[in-house]
Amino acid sequence: MTLNPQDFALYDIQQFPLVTMRNQAVVPGYAPQWEQELNRLIAQPLPFVIIFPPDRPDTENSEDRKRRMRWFKAHREAFGKACRALISVQPDPAEREQQRAHANEILHFFGTPLASVASLAEAIALGEKLMKDGLL
Repeated sequence: MTLNPQDFALYDIQQFPLVTMRNQAVVPGYAPQWEQELNRLIAQPLPFVIIFPPDRPDTENSEDRKRRMRWFKAHREAFGKACRALISVQPDPAEREQQRAHANEILHFFGTPLASVASLAEAIALGEKLMKDGLL
């Protein structure tokens, strides 16, 4: 299965297997598109990492959140096999530590480890290192 970047609005797959969330695309009602894109990502045979840039939207309507949580419950195993890491960019050191403190919860729920770094450059370097070291 070949991924077509034109089919992705929420995720930038131009540097696949590095996949970057497009924060500006997270608007109320985004969950159906989000599901379609993640279904495409986990259906293709290559592992990947997802990078979450800073300044993510801090609000989400309840329907989108419920739909995402249902999807993750139903696809946890497949997602965990395909997505080898979630990398969150958090410039604020206190917020970064808070994310790191919740990493085990993220691993349990999503089936994928979470790393929290200070910059987008660090996130890309970490994603590339994971691929190079064969952790993907």
